[in-house]
Amino acid sequence: MEDEVYYMLTYTYCDDMANLRIPFNKVHWIHILGYRESGVIKEGGPFVDGTGANFIVKHNKKNETSHPEYIAKNDPFYQNKLITAFNYREFKDANVSVLKSRLADLK
Repeated sequence: MEDEVYYMLTYTYCDDMANLRIPFNKVHWIHILGYRESGVIKEGGPFVDGTGANFIVKHNKKNETSHPEYIAKNDPFYQNKLITAFNYREFKDANVSVLKSRLADLK
């Protein structure tokens, strides 16, 4: 669909995130869960080393609340300065049907 694009959204966490996040965990999880349940955040989670997180975001151009910048800036972790930086990059979804189509074109 032309109105939908995919982004990789990356968060960088502050030092001592493991302790500083505790009062904000519930509201952060509610924020992320809403996007997961609606299908906007397709996959994602924190890095095992605790330095940040990655999310695959499916953005509908007709809905600004699904844009990765909106998601990040409205995350309680960001609003409370636990996310020290975020960035996002658009990428092409190479799903199964796309790959099969490209393979068929090579015959």
